[in-house]
Amino acid sequence: MELIKDIKSNINPFFTLDYMTTAEENKYFDRKSAKIKVSDLADLISAFANAEGGTIVIGISDKTKKVEGINMLDAEKINNFISAPKDCCKPMPNYKEEFLDVINVAGEKDRILLLHIFTSVDQVIRTNSDATFLRIGDRTKEIKGEDLKNLEYSKSTRHYEDECNMDAEISDLSEELLTAYKRKIGAEEVDTRSSWIYKKEWKRGISDECSCPVICRKYIPVLSKLQNTFFAL
Repeated sequence: MELIKDIKSNINPFFTLDYMTTAEENKYFDRKSAKIKVSDLADLISAFANAEGGTIVIGISDKTKKVEGINMLDAEKINNFISAPKDCCKPMPNYKEEFLDVINVAGEKDRILLLHIFTSVDQVIRTNSDATFLRIGDRTKEIKGEDLKNLEYSKSTRHYEDECNMDAEISDLSEELLTAYKRKIGAEEVDTRSSWIYKKEWKRGISDECSCPVICRKYIPVLSKLQNTFFAL
């Protein structure tokens, strides 16, 4: 068996056994006892994937920092730990698993499991319960509302230009530009002055989630009579 100082991750050599048993948990690192429920890893996996990635070390107590190992577990639970990112989150984040041979607190040969969670560049990773988490320092925090919206912007899963502008009305648009635009997209027969038709049929400029004929932000700078007024929106 290697000396403690020589035991380290091959995927990320920064994670030595000495570091994993002495360092405080942080933005990129969390340790969990092998006694944890597999489903309880979901929040942490989501948080690391939505931030800058991180490593979950399973088999070292998060309370005492002692090496408990994972060999006391049956093969099914170990496999469930390995597949936790796939089974507990949607979509599945990019990750790799890694086993390291260690000596546990009882002086016996054992193993620990490392789940290396990589940052998600273009997707927001949610748990199966549709909750979204972010790693902030050594905390795993659920994010909602404007914070969630900003995360979606940063991952390009939400686009500001596609949202409705509640301050703009159809009457703010130029009839001349509307006519030219309808001709361009082959929708000359559509009556853009009818709220119902504008919402139900001319969907290229309307958010399907809205119940009223409001206008997507991306169309305002192009079609507005007062382009300077709305361009900042």
